[in-house]
Amino acid sequence: MTAPIPPPAASLARLRARAAADGLLYLSDEDANGPGAAHADAVPWAVPLADPFAALEEVLEVRRTALAGFARGVLPPDHHNGALEDRALLLHLYHRHQLTAVARLVGGVRYACTRPGTTPVAAAWSPANSSGPPC
Repeated sequence: MTAPIPPPAASLARLRARAAADGLLYLSDEDANGPGAAHADAVPWAVPLADPFAALEEVLEVRRTALAGFARGVLPPDHHNGALEDRALLLHLYHRHQLTAVARLVGGVRYACTRPGTTPVAAAWSPANSSGPPC
């Protein structure tokens, strides 16, 4: 005989409680992208280093080096000169995601989404030197 299957609601509640205890948050694309996105932990495509400031320095150094070596020779011989603009744009904007990560770390917020009937968690500013868990 097999063990009884717990009700889905009870299993889901245990899963949510375990995720919350482990510090996991539910953050949507709206929390990560768009003009109003400000959550410090919802930055896609950032360099995954423990120190976002060091990661920004590293990304900026890569960008400086790439731009310093940028010339017509970066294109294959059969490409037109107009293709240089496409490649230059990518290099020029190379640092944008890491810069967003640092900006949200310095001036962003941390909050957690809750379900109806649960206790809401207050939003908190995200100071750059905070090493504590999210809200």
